[in-house]
Amino acid sequence: MNVVHVLKKRMPPDGSNGGLPVLVDELAEAQVKLGHDVVVLTTELVPSFRQHCGYKLQMFSGCDCPQDVLLWGDIFHLHGDFGSFCEILRLNKKPFVRTIHGVGGKSGPHDIYVSRSHAEAHGSQRYVYNGVNIEKYSISEGKGDFALFLGQVSRSKKGVGDAIRAARIAGTEIVVAGGRNNRWPSTWFSWPFSGVSPVGVVRGDMKVSLLSRARCVLFPSKWPEPFGLVLVEAMASGTPVLAYDCGAAREIILDGYTGFICRDYRDMSARINDCDELSPEKCRWHVEQNFTSFRMAEDYNNFYLKSVNEAFS
Repeated sequence: MNVVHVLKKRMPPDGSNGGLPVLVDELAEAQVKLGHDVVVLTTELVPSFRQHCGYKLQMFSGCDCPQDVLLWGDIFHLHGDFGSFCEILRLNKKPFVRTIHGVGGKSGPHDIYVSRSHAEAHGSQRYVYNGVNIEKYSISEGKGDFALFLGQVSRSKKGVGDAIRAARIAGTEIVVAGGRNNRWPSTWFSWPFSGVSPVGVVRGDMKVSLLSRARCVLFPSKWPEPFGLVLVEAMASGTPVLAYDCGAAREIILDGYTGFICRDYRDMSARINDCDELSPEKCRWHVEQNFTSFRMAEDYNNFYLKSVNEAFS
């Protein structure tokens, strides 16, 4: 099948352009390995970009679909709001789906969400779980003596304050990785007590290393996150996760096996030591069965086929 992904984010992912480019990149790569031909339309290419991936990258205006791609594509997969682009597809009787990565808005017949709770919140039953390229992650031979928070520290709903409170009560060090574009942690993050190690934005090998060496990952998100990819990344690294019962957390975590669902930061604190008893291999196995990029690609393919069949029925 000729698959066309469409997004308004800089591609390919370079560690500084957010999570959506990574997700689309890993989905496209998995689809190529499954035998599809894939083009990714993007409004911006990373400077000094050279074509090196299994799929083709092509620029577009953000509104009009290049004629050659329009004729070539069997299915168009939109990641974002593309009003005029959708009209072009409809006029040309081209089947398409749209993944809703955020919250809000009215659900449409082409929309797919990223978790069951995300779909239900929008009155839909159509969803595909996000996945990761599990080959990028590995189980560490030895765990460090620290908990890890990985997220945007500038957003209070991500719960960095609760993560720090939980670690302090448990008497364990916490590494805080996150931020926006500031290079030096001291410019955006300062705490008047010991036991907190801010490391700023992490990516690549440093991110993978922190995820695999941490005793656990703390995810005290205070809003209904549509998914929560860091939970999957941690478990793929053999690291248990502690999260509040919010959003899709209960769909992702096997409570008592790959981590714990917690009521508040005190409950989270009490569970940190319990994580030492959980199996890293079971954490990774859970991801292998449910949250890989290949599983994501196969599940999307089912929706592609439905869309194609409906377009020509």
